[in-house]
Amino acid sequence: MNEIRIGIAGLGGRGLGWVRLLQKVPGYRITAVYDWIEPLRERALGEIPYRQEVKTFGDYADFLGFDGMDAVGLCVRQIEHGQMAAQALEAGKHVNSEVPPAYTMADC
Repeated sequence: MNEIRIGIAGLGGRGLGWVRLLQKVPGYRITAVYDWIEPLRERALGEIPYRQEVKTFGDYADFLGFDGMDAVGLCVRQIEHGQMAAQALEAGKHVNSEVPPAYTMADC
């Protein structure tokens, strides 16, 4: 494998930062983006020169079902991280969680 095919979930300010950053890191290729808010998907695509090759999703289950990505970068609200990370792992994807999914042992 020459590249890690990554999908970014959550395209607010932090997710958009990931979209910009990952294009500068050798070995990564953004192949999918997910957000339930359509204008955020369009904004993220506007940052990707090869946007025609990137799949967009408004449904997280459909996003996880996409065979064209190896890993998911989670850039969603902290309260959603744990569940979304578990779903991605169950779908066979590697996961990079942008914030801790829990702050206390009780939350775990």
